[in-house]
Amino acid sequence: MDFLLTDDNEINIEVGKIMLEKCGLSVDTAMSGQEAISKAAEKSYSMIFMDINMPSMNGFQAAEAIHRNNPSVPIIALSADDISHDNPDFIKSGMSGNLLKPLNIENIRNIIAQFTGTDSAPAPSESESENEPVFNSDYLLEVMGNERAVLRLVSQFLSNHSDDCVQLQEYIQNGDFIHAREILHNITGISGNMFCTKLCKVSATLSAELKQNSSASLERFSDIWDSTVSELAKLREELREKTGDSENSANPAVWNDLREQFLSLSDDFDTAAVDLFTENLAVFENNMNTDKFRKLRKAVMNYDFLWISENRGIV
Repeated sequence: MDFLLTDDNEINIEVGKIMLEKCGLSVDTAMSGQEAISKAAEKSYSMIFMDINMPSMNGFQAAEAIHRNNPSVPIIALSADDISHDNPDFIKSGMSGNLLKPLNIENIRNIIAQFTGTDSAPAPSESESENEPVFNSDYLLEVMGNERAVLRLVSQFLSNHSDDCVQLQEYIQNGDFIHAREILHNITGISGNMFCTKLCKVSATLSAELKQNSSASLERFSDIWDSTVSELAKLREELREKTGDSENSANPAVWNDLREQFLSLSDDFDTAAVDLFTENLAVFENNMNTDKFRKLRKAVMNYDFLWISENRGIV
């Protein structure tokens, strides 16, 4: 059976895909509602997991469009906020159920069994101790499967989300609770998927407070954010030493410069882009989603500069 996972965040896509695959499933991914509609039109899926909060087209709208052509496919809503089945948008979309982010493998297995009648493969242990750590690297390694994959994921988080706390504080200080909650929604899903449990919980708490025009947990959030980022940075350095990738990983500024240089050369159909890519292969791999990296590598090896230019958002 084939399943489709849709989410606009690369980290959520990567971890979610691995969780689903550990349940014995064949998984395709989509990074937007429109991409999910296109893939569902081309292929018959046993179930679709659909993130709700996506730009341009949200999950409800995408599910409604998919059901016009395939009304029987179960579509499961994914959200950091609990969705009532009485929600008018949920009813209109024809969705079958919902899962709360961060995803839990046992919950995934249960909902698959509920709507497909199929038992999935055994899941890794996810028991939680009373004195939970800021970050549980053992759980993340168990899900991801190897240290290089964990290194890539942690590096991606530190690169792409280093300014989230500062932006959040600015939004709250300016009374812009809507954009503040958008950041918190993203952090809740990502931190949960990466087993940063304390950050996940305080993000959800602060988001709920903002609905009531309160930000009582902001200071606690900031403290836990700093502790989490510190732990992730330590883990990144440890994994770089273990995997020998110390010299092959780039800080955010270096990565951004390398990416812009590569895209500029590709836009000019300059073969130097291939040399730049191959010389910095490990940097690209450590800073990109696995599926996107594989697609980009294939395009580079085929000198398909037109594809790279048309899909520049993949880098």
